[in-house]
Amino acid sequence: MTILELTPESPAGTYEVLTSSGSRYVVVVGGAVTATRVPESVASVDAFRAEARYRDDEPLTCTMMRFVVGGQGVLQFVKEERREDPGYLVSTRLTTPVTSIRVIPAS
Repeated sequence: MTILELTPESPAGTYEVLTSSGSRYVVVVGGAVTATRVPESVASVDAFRAEARYRDDEPLTCTMMRFVVGGQGVLQFVKEERREDPGYLVSTRLTTPVTSIRVIPAS
């Protein structure tokens, strides 16, 4: 089954999202939405385009998320250490163009 778009309204489950830089995101939809960037999947040739990001390898609870094949992915999340900052609302992460989205079967 080809998946062209992933949003919080997508069916509950775990998804793998790949981007053109080689980054891999594991996204869990259902209740709270989390996204985890898995940097070790980035090929060394593309490492310069996929430098380390905030909380790599840790699930980020997303306040907004949308991935569309062929377009940039967008994640919005709250940095826990900034919650008390009155001028801070959310952080936004844009990805390189999404190349594929697939369901990761439950084990």
